[in-house]
Amino acid sequence: MKNEPRPLSAILEEARKFHDELERVYDVPVLFAVPDATYPGSSDGLTVTSSSAPRVVPGLLGIPDAGIVVPIQPRKPKAASTKYTFGRADNCDVVLPFSAVSKYHGYFERVAGAWHVVDVGSTNGMMVGGKQTARDEPVQLQNGTVLQFGSVIARFLTAAAFVAILRQRLAADGGKR
Repeated sequence: MKNEPRPLSAILEEARKFHDELERVYDVPVLFAVPDATYPGSSDGLTVTSSSAPRVVPGLLGIPDAGIVVPIQPRKPKAASTKYTFGRADNCDVVLPFSAVSKYHGYFERVAGAWHVVDVGSTNGMMVGGKQTARDEPVQLQNGTVLQFGSVIARFLTAAAFVAILRQRLAADGGKR
């Protein structure tokens, strides 16, 4: 998977070409980010509303058409590193190009097979699962966990879950867009 934030529509277009190889091509976890979106106070936090009323396909963890996919992987090969920095700066491993995100907001870390996220003292802080995180405190992520950086809402998706979402979305679209 390319290591750059891209719209879901571009990912879906690319996925059509790799239909039988999705697990090989999309083999890293991702953040699905929706800038300046509002997740209303629903109990599951899955509904997204905006002025453009994006389409949300049931069963797809509330992934709307509007938003970007950001792979969680190093920008350059690293020697056995399990930490992936994220922020607005171009030299972060995971670049989130939104003004609400600090230049160096935090990092993702994989420990014993589990993913964690850590805020390193960002300006706008971070919420995970609706709870404010403490500086330098790792918070374990589960598939579908909602993160918030200021006005930016993101959902953490494992590689397997993201591939399942791509397959479901392609099937829901009837293979065409």
